[in-house]
Formats: sequence, C-alpha cells, structure tokens
Amino acid sequence: MWAVVTGIPGSGKNLVVDMLRKGQGFTRLEDPPLSHTRKPESSDRFEKELSYVMSRFRTQMTAQELIDRKDIVTVHSLWDSVFVFAKAAFVGQTLSERDFKTINSVYADLESLLKPPTVAIHVRTGMIDAVNRTALREKEALPSEELECLNRLYEEEFLPRVRVPLIEIDTKEQSIEDIRKSLEFSLDSIKSSGVGSASIWTSSFFR
Repeated sequence: MWAVVTGIPGSGKNLVVDMLRKGQGFTRLEDPPLSHTRKPESSDRFEKELSYVMSRFRTQMTAQELIDRKDIVTVHSLWDSVFVFAKAAFVGQTLSERDFKTINSVYADLESLLKPPTVAIHVRTGMIDAVNRTALREKEALPSEELECLNRLYEEEFLPRVRVPLIEIDTKEQSIEDIRKSLEFSLDSIKSSGVGSASIWTSSFFR
C-alpha cells in the first residue's frame, strides 16, 4: 500500500505520518534534497517550484517500486505540488503565467510515468492552528492569507479530482484517539476491499 498525505502547512501531516509509521507499520519516504533551497523572491520562484515538482516525482517513482514489498507513506505529491502550491504562487503573482504553464507542461510529461497511490489522506485544521504551528518551525509564521489560498485550492482544485480512496482528517475537530481509529478502520477497509487501482485524476484535470 502507498499512502499520500496532503494538507496545508501546519495542518498536522507529520502527526498522521507518525501514526501510520508507529501504529500501522508504514515506512516514510522523504523527498530528495532540493536543488534550490533559498527562500524565493519572484525571480527565484520558478526554480523553487520546479525543484519541488522534480523532487516529489523522484519520491513517487521510488514509492511505486517499493509498493509490492512494504507499506509506504509520502507527504505531498507531484499533483498538489503543481495544482495547489505552484498555482498559489501564480495566483499570488510570485510565479508568472509563462512559468506556471511550463510547470504544467512538465507535469503532463511526468504524470504519464506514474502509477496512482493506493489512498490519499487529506489533513485539515483551523487557520489559527496552522499559523501557530508554522511559526514554531519557521522564523516567522506563514501569513493567514497564504494559508487560506492554499486551503481553497486544496478544496476546490485538488480534492474533487482525487480518484483513489480518500481519508479526510481534521486535527482541530478530532481527538488523537479518533484520528487513530479513523485511520485504522479506513486503511483496513481499503486493504480488504482491494480498491485503489484507479487513476487519481480525470483526463480533463489540466485542461
């Protein structure tokens, strides 16, 4: 089984990943180091977003090689890297229309080489919680406007197009025990049913 965990920064993705590792025996695959790690200004943004796309593509290629031997979990994906994070940069005018179209073109070439994950796990939280959590690990919190844009793109652009089983977690509304039980029940159901082999996207996703 291969699980992809998605969500805005500060939503609680690492909490879910730790539950999968410790409670379900999943192995986490980390993204390869980025070729570009500076905090981007507008002139650097294309290089940064493309680095994320290529890094997550390599992670997913590794995941699909290991899926028959062990349960794998990855954080984010090629899909939300393009249609949530890169699009947010475009909407926020830190990524030009030409560069966003180039990233879409790269995506189209790479996506044809990938198999879909077995399950997508999307993690939500409240905006205040997300701002506070990002502040703990960054020099400063991400602006709530940026987080709200990412959240809107997940809800409107990403989640409606997921074509594999989807588990939705809310770290603000659910207790730790409720999250654990939800993951355990949902994953057991998916494993026993054998679902998860359909394509994750409709063909019209990037038209």
